[in-house]
Amino acid sequence: MKTNNNTEFIQLDLHIHSCLSACGSLEQSPSNLLPILCEKGISIAAITDHNSTLNYDAFFINSLKFNLCIFPAVEIQTEEEIHVIVVFPDKSKASNWQNWIDSIIPFVPLDAKFFGDEPVIDQDENIVMMCENLLTVSLPVSLTVLEIKAEKDNLIYFPAHINADTYSVISQLGFIPPDHLFKIAEITRKEDLLYFENNLNSNEKITFIANSDSHYNEQIGKRFTRIYDKQLIENYIQYLFFIEEKKITKDNLDLYINTIEDLKVNIYNRLKYCLENLDDRRIVPFFVNL
Repeated sequence: MKTNNNTEFIQLDLHIHSCLSACGSLEQSPSNLLPILCEKGISIAAITDHNSTLNYDAFFINSLKFNLCIFPAVEIQTEEEIHVIVVFPDKSKASNWQNWIDSIIPFVPLDAKFFGDEPVIDQDENIVMMCENLLTVSLPVSLTVLEIKAEKDNLIYFPAHINADTYSVISQLGFIPPDHLFKIAEITRKEDLLYFENNLNSNEKITFIANSDSHYNEQIGKRFTRIYDKQLIENYIQYLFFIEEKKITKDNLDLYINTIEDLKVNIYNRLKYCLENLDDRRIVPFFVNL
């Protein structure tokens, strides 16, 4: 069994767009992205399209042959136009959130010539649906309401690219709210990481992570996070061992899906613990050639 990392650390990227995101490339497909993640040494990843989880299945099924643990996720735009990543432990929880999103998202017809297409694909990368509504819109929920909902469901969530000039906590509010609930935040530049680490209140604990926010294949591996945690690595290896032992493919996946989901939940729960509790010596954001 071959893993994508060594036995001292594990690398993750929790902000990757698929071809479903109109702002991204149509080349953001499983056959293109998954091999690159392996090549870059990423073991845990999340597919985070705008206000949608619909392309998760295509990536998860194909990830079985790449030694990758892929989680469903979504990039939600709040009413303040703040982007927040929410990562789910399993498809059931993702589906519940998708139903909630679908029930409140404003309908704005998609102008594909201006914004780009929003294709939903199956495991063979056939287009099964073209979204007719623009997904990159604000939901009628505040950052606080979103935080409360994610906390209630015990989810991994974090404001995206908090140092960005648009769609970030800082750009939209001008500051990090003192009553915020999030314990994790995504940052995109090393110099900004140092600034935030040096200027947080002494009693405030935020874990800063780096993710690619990949919209194009070549962005994978430019930013990622490395975690040094023995238990997380063991949980990941148990997941890979089971897939290899049972020779799981898309053809026999249904026979083992419950066990696979349980093993992924173990990874998720430990990952959440690490992101919320470990110090900056054991959670290290990386910025490559930026």
